[in-house]
Amino acid sequence: MSSKKQLTEIEKNILICKDENMTWIQTKRITGRSSSTIYVFGIKKAFGKKPRPGRPRLITKRVLKMILKNQFKKRQHAAKLLKS
Repeated sequence: MSSKKQLTEIEKNILICKDENMTWIQTKRITGRSSSTIYVFGIKKAFGKKPRPGRPRLITKRVLKMILKNQFKKRQHAAKLLKS
């Protein structure tokens, strides 16, 4: 995520807050970020920070697209998507 802008505290609170019943599209619209940025932020907490620059991606683009596509079909909320 070296080329991507880090999420602000407000955006993190929007994503982490469990009380909100926002859909994935609403979350993207409010934060102004792409799906991959939001998703990578979600898995970054689970795996920790990168130990050094140039480390390979935690998840390939192809797998990421498949996950997002399946979650969108299930109409999962952003909080549930970040938990899984």
